[in-house]
Amino acid sequence: VAEVQAALRDAGVRGDDHHVIVYGDNPLLAARAFMTLDAMGLRGRVQMLDGGLGAWREEGRPLSTDSPATAPGDVTLSLRDDVFVTADWIHERLADERIALVDARPDDEYTGDDGGIGEMVHPGHIPGAGQLYWEELVESRAVPRLHEREQLRALFERARVADGDTVVTYCMVGLRASYTYLAARLLGYETRFYDGSW
Repeated sequence: VAEVQAALRDAGVRGDDHHVIVYGDNPLLAARAFMTLDAMGLRGRVQMLDGGLGAWREEGRPLSTDSPATAPGDVTLSLRDDVFVTADWIHERLADERIALVDARPDDEYTGDDGGIGEMVHPGHIPGAGQLYWEELVESRAVPRLHEREQLRALFERARVADGDTVVTYCMVGLRASYTYLAARLLGYETRFYDGSW
């Protein structure tokens, strides 16, 4: 938390009136930044640019190579206690029908057909987890704009998420799950993040 807070202060983020918008060429890294800042107390004050830098360019919006001068900020972060979960937390709730585990990995990783990424890890998924590969949430990987909310909700329902469920996202190392976390939060689900992941 201290390291992220220092980086935001260096970027000039103030605690009382600044809203943070994250973007980039890599939607997974931008989503990870969103999830991190959301978990560190900027909920409601952090958003991600839909489509990222690719959409910005595609729409012909201006670009700059300047490094703007910023006065140091004074934002203060505090880790929320309702975002990150552990393996023990999940294990204790495997029978809880209101906890919806969502695996953000592709089919072969989810099913174990990949052999556990060539026997590097155990193949398969957490028992009871639904699957929603993060790329299904966007129109295209090249310019990753999120689908409309109705379509997103249908995708989560297909992954065994019902109204009122707490969604817990995971993947292999937390990048793909960050994008799924973003989409779940956008839809208004109570959302948790298993950072330990598969």
